[in-house]
Amino acid sequence: MQTTDLGQRDYHFQLLRGIVIVAGLAIALVPGLALWVLPLFLLFALVHLYWVVRHVEDPEITFHDRVNAYHLILIELALGFVGVGIHSVALAFFMISAIYLAYTCRRYEMSKDVPARQHGLAALQYVAILFLMIIVFARAYQEHGLLHANNVQVPESDHFTHLYFSMVTWTTLGFGDFKPTADAQAWAALEGLCGYVFLGLFLLIIPSLLRPKELHPAQARAGEPEPGPASRSDS
Repeated sequence: MQTTDLGQRDYHFQLLRGIVIVAGLAIALVPGLALWVLPLFLLFALVHLYWVVRHVEDPEITFHDRVNAYHLILIELALGFVGVGIHSVALAFFMISAIYLAYTCRRYEMSKDVPARQHGLAALQYVAILFLMIIVFARAYQEHGLLHANNVQVPESDHFTHLYFSMVTWTTLGFGDFKPTADAQAWAALEGLCGYVFLGLFLLIIPSLLRPKELHPAQARAGEPEPGPASRSDS
């Protein structure tokens, strides 16, 4: 199935974005890889920034092409900051990225020129960015400290417990089995707020994924019949 220029270019950016996000998840979940993979993300960001600068006067490059390129650079830089432990900047970049992906899902829903598969891929990438944000908070708790309910310090090497507490805080469940230290309380409060906002945006994305999408124009040009009253009556 062929797509229009908008769909093709967006799809290419989506593939690049997906590769970067998957690599980023590997970095975040395996801290030992961070220093080794970090230079690659910086190199990718420089290459994509060069592409944007080189094509700044190209009339064939649309506004959305440039925004997609900047978004990809933003994710790559965010993952780089995760690697070096600058969690606040990485989190800010991931927030911007998640908001843009939510906007992209909305734009895909309104457009008939974008296949449903790209809409679903953008939603999956939104979820992946949210999970990266949860991991960033977990890394922040490792740095600033986490306590058991009896005030015993959780070892910094216990990655699973910090990730568990981050997920519980993100969803605002609050079982009470762990609590942040005084230095980490601001991170816990911010994560609870982020959970409300970004899970709310996700609930707005889900109905658009379940809603049937009209036949793509490229399918109609290729001769694929659009179901009509006659075909429905035959069935």
